[in-house]
Amino acid sequence: MLEIPDLVAAEQPPLLTLTSHRLGGTGKSLAGQIVADAAYRSGLNMKIFENDDQTFYDPYGNVHHVVLPATDEVVHDPIADVRVHGAFDRALLEAGPDDCLIYDCAAASINRHTYVIDQLDVGPRLEAMGRHALVLVPTSAREDIAREALETYEVWRDLLPTPHRIVPMISQRDGDVRHLPAGHDLRKLAKLAGDGAFLVPRIPTAIINDVRRSGMKLCELADTRNLLATAEMARKIAMDPTIVQMMRRSAGTVLSETDAQMRSLGFTLGL
Repeated sequence: MLEIPDLVAAEQPPLLTLTSHRLGGTGKSLAGQIVADAAYRSGLNMKIFENDDQTFYDPYGNVHHVVLPATDEVVHDPIADVRVHGAFDRALLEAGPDDCLIYDCAAASINRHTYVIDQLDVGPRLEAMGRHALVLVPTSAREDIAREALETYEVWRDLLPTPHRIVPMISQRDGDVRHLPAGHDLRKLAKLAGDGAFLVPRIPTAIINDVRRSGMKLCELADTRNLLATAEMARKIAMDPTIVQMMRRSAGTVLSETDAQMRSLGFTLGL
């Protein structure tokens, strides 16, 4: 039986949250959307950064698309990656007590992101502000995802020691995570997770993709004050009402099963 460590409660929300993994298709963007929804419902002023031209963050606030330079450009200009993070650095410089920076990091770019965070002294600067960073590392029972998640965790843990928090975000989409063979990398990761781990409910990937295409916040879809609003909602976003009903159910499941965990991470969820 895999023992999933409880999240260590934080007294305040992170000023910076990054979602990171070496592989694509691991659930980074879902992790980022859950954080964005929690920050929105906590009344925080979000500044969102991402590398993959994701549009589902648009309903949550100011989104800055960070285009990572081509490899040959970095060869000729070793600090090219830092240069394109000027808006990110300014957001950190200007951050107030109610600000929340969210960075959905592209896959296969962990060395580039850690280089930027290191060169800009983000960790020490946050500590000087009395704040902390949170790195969410998606993982699952799939062996390659778990293996790369373990390495991703170790890289970020080395770069951002306590009080910063590195939290595996365990998805159940790739099989039962509680019954894994001995030596599985997810078992190793759970033992290393000193800040605890986050459990994501099992939601059909196709429905999550539809949620992203809808242009709606998770909390809007999950709102149960009018259970009969599905047809009108579907009409407004030009989607099949049957699919929208499943989207509403899935959004509700995500929030109901993660809200307590988001509170442990410091989000007040007051709205």
